[in-house]
Amino acid sequence: MTLAEELLDTARHLVNRNRSRPTQADLRRAVSTAYYALFHLLVGDAVDRMTPDESVRAELARAFEHREMRKACQGVLTPPQPSPLPLLFGGPVGAELSQVATAFVYLQDERHRADYDRGRHFDRADARGTVAQAGKAFEAWAVVRSTPAAQAFLALLFFGLKSVKTR
Repeated sequence: MTLAEELLDTARHLVNRNRSRPTQADLRRAVSTAYYALFHLLVGDAVDRMTPDESVRAELARAFEHREMRKACQGVLTPPQPSPLPLLFGGPVGAELSQVATAFVYLQDERHRADYDRGRHFDRADARGTVAQAGKAFEAWAVVRSTPAAQAFLALLFFGLKSVKTR
C-alpha cells in the first residue's frame, strides 16, 4: 500500500472514529489528511515517472509546491487565453483530469479551513463528504494515470503554468 493510500485510509478511519460524538480534532485531521492523500498520490506518480533513483525521487518530491500545484489545477480548469493547454493535453482536458484538478483545489481549501480556521465547526457529514471527494479523485486518477494527458498534467504540476508559453 502506498503512502497516499494509507493516508486516505487514515482519513476514512478518523471521520468514522468516536461514532457517538466525533471530536473536532478527528474531523479536522480527516479533512487535512484527505488533502495530503491526493497531494502524495500525484507527487508520488510524478516523481516515479521522472527517475528510477529513490534518493532523487525524494529530492524531487520536496520540489513540488502546494500553491503552484493549485495554480496549475486552476489553469487546467479555466485555461488562460490564449491557451496552449489543448496542445499540451492533446485536446480538451478530459472529465477525469478535471475531477482530479477540481478535487485538489477543493481539498486544499478545506485543509486550510481545517488547519487554520478555529471558528469553523466541522460535522461528520462535512468531513465525510470531503474524504469521499478525495476517494473519487483517486478513482478518477486510476482511470487516466497512464494516459499522455496525465503525463502532461503531472509535468504541469511540477513545472507550473508559467512554464507553458502562449503563442
